[in-house]
Amino acid sequence: RDRRDRVVDLESGSRSKEVHLEQRWLDVRACAPYLINIMAAAVDQKARAGSSRLSLVSPEELNEYLQKDALLLEACNGETRAQSYIPGAVLLDMAEIDVYHEESPGQPALVHGNYNLKPSDSLKASLEAAGVSASRFTIVYTQSFKAGVAEPIVAARLAWALAYAGVEHVALFGGGMHAWREAGFGVASEPAPRPKRPRDFYHGVVDHELRRFPRNPHFMAMTPDVHAAIRTPESGQAAVPAVLADVRSWREFVGDGHDYPFALPHGRIPTARWAQWGPSTYVGGDFFSPLTGALLPLSHVRALWQGPNAEIFGTAACTVAGARTALGPATAASPTRIIFYCGSGWRSSLAWCLARLMGVEDCANYDGGFLEWTMLHPDAESHPIITGDDRILAVTGDPKPRYLPKERGVAMGEPGGSISR
Repeated sequence: RDRRDRVVDLESGSRSKEVHLEQRWLDVRACAPYLINIMAAAVDQKARAGSSRLSLVSPEELNEYLQKDALLLEACNGETRAQSYIPGAVLLDMAEIDVYHEESPGQPALVHGNYNLKPSDSLKASLEAAGVSASRFTIVYTQSFKAGVAEPIVAARLAWALAYAGVEHVALFGGGMHAWREAGFGVASEPAPRPKRPRDFYHGVVDHELRRFPRNPHFMAMTPDVHAAIRTPESGQAAVPAVLADVRSWREFVGDGHDYPFALPHGRIPTARWAQWGPSTYVGGDFFSPLTGALLPLSHVRALWQGPNAEIFGTAACTVAGARTALGPATAASPTRIIFYCGSGWRSSLAWCLARLMGVEDCANYDGGFLEWTMLHPDAESHPIITGDDRILAVTGDPKPRYLPKERGVAMGEPGGSISR
């Protein structure tokens, strides 16, 4: 305004100059709501980045941390107890943090929230009983194997749950017992005892805001979040900027079948992209060694997700220092959130961990996954699913894509597995 008035005076009341600058001032005021929305979105994204750090540790680093106050958790899944343990490891069975209701072994009860994390109060109590607190550095590993194949997803799910709860620093020891022995460190014949009294998760924090639980609810995607991320045929846009990433085998993704021992519908959530996994429901390999469970290099996973058959990182904003250069910049119209899903939230937990390790700040795990979407949610019957491959080239080695009917199909998988994958 000052500049406008001054120009008018200097130009002896030139009307053209006055109108021109007046219009520019109105344009700035008209932009104000958009600028406010951009600022609000930036604040929201920063908040959703979370206060939990995830890292990887080597055997040597783990040995050093164990000399301090770090907590080492061995995640197990109800299997027979191992014969040896990393010294200091506390056992945590996943049934302590997950809901399990079955009509019979391997047959899930059709209850909303089944096989999800337990409600907040129960989850918090289970973590505290194992010695977990928000400020205590917690390292996770597993010795879980299924049908002779390593299952690092068990450790990954626990790591995701700890971050969701609000543990400030969580680490994965991806090499497990194999890497520990290879490094020449000793083992214990029994796990470490749990604390006699549960540890306060907040450990003396009195601020009400900091005592909320979970601290990072945005690390978990809910069904409404998935709905909002589906692009509509009419506009080609989703209600919110996000990409759905399907962490299952190619056979599951295109709707050719699965290995679950119950009648899970075939197909995928519309507009989801294939984030890869391995050859079958229970056998991974795209992210880790099936023999040892050791994670493959992050550069390998990054290449998978940047490829033309996924393009997950082609649309994700990565704002952690160094990540933008490594993964490539996002365009102005690019989604800034990745929602990973699988059968019921286990395989997608590993993908979530890998994304966080690569610097993706805004990502979430759809707890319940395709099981929740198609069977357990109260509105499951109305949720759309699709089958087939609408891309030119399939990535299974078969040069001809296979098309399946675009309708809901229900069939039994092959026997031999727990639902919780």
